[in-house]
Amino acid sequence: MTARDTSHGSPIDRLLGDPDLTYFDGRYWLYATNDGVEGWVNSTINAFSSTDLVTWVDHGVALDSVATVSWERVKARTWAPAVLHLADRHVIYTAEDGNIAAAVAASPAGPFVDVGAPLVAAGSLPGYQIDPAVLRFADEWWLLWGNGVAHMAPLGADGVTLDLGRLHSWTPTGFTEAIDIKERDGIFHATWSVGDTRKPDYRVAYATAPSPFGPWSDRGLLLEARPEAGILSTGHHSILQVPDTDEWIIAYHRWAGEDGAGWRRESMFAEVTFVDGVMQPVVPSHDWYRLELTKPQTPFGERTGQ
Repeated sequence: MTARDTSHGSPIDRLLGDPDLTYFDGRYWLYATNDGVEGWVNSTINAFSSTDLVTWVDHGVALDSVATVSWERVKARTWAPAVLHLADRHVIYTAEDGNIAAAVAASPAGPFVDVGAPLVAAGSLPGYQIDPAVLRFADEWWLLWGNGVAHMAPLGADGVTLDLGRLHSWTPTGFTEAIDIKERDGIFHATWSVGDTRKPDYRVAYATAPSPFGPWSDRGLLLEARPEAGILSTGHHSILQVPDTDEWIIAYHRWAGEDGAGWRRESMFAEVTFVDGVMQPVVPSHDWYRLELTKPQTPFGERTGQ
């Protein structure tokens, strides 16, 4: 793989936080919080697609929560999408002012239509109900989410029902939000954000376990700021395995240059490497990561397209 030098900034020329990187039908898809307003007042999620993670197509608004969410919320604050690509539908999960919502579309570009009620209602569980992610485990899709407390529960085959009777909750070391779990060669890798996205030291911690239910062994930090390079507040990420390879990519947000802040963020991409089965620290840079499949395409774990 190679990187193209740039003076600054993301390959997607707009403010985007909380990136969720997925793969479907030969393209990489990115869904993220439309950023730029203090307090994260936002009601839309755009869909972007690419073949190399550098040249991106903006497909426009994929979800407009004001137009489609009919159940009561405090205000229009739509954050932190996660998308699941199923055989007959695409499901987007979002944080809706402390609720976890789901919406369905026939195309990965949307339009996504809300299912009519939150999957997890505000105040129904410990912590704040935000920042969804998805995990494939034991032939089921599981939804992960949480702020202050991490939660996970299995999804139905339709992707829009959640079995809270099988809820599993825990608090990773230093956990704030954005829990994500991936499996590689029988080891589960949990990563999560520590701190506050409004602070320059927002970062990503890491642990491993033989099961998504633990026991977890802390592995320190996966991603942190580089103040000497002007790279601050690196966090709220997603990790994707390139299908049919052992290449892994992290998408994360950081403050957008000199004008950055907790609500002025840009999304970046980097390679994740492993040594002895453990993820190595990711060093954020100002280069644009370009995907090139240079490693042997040996099947490694379950291929799910997520």
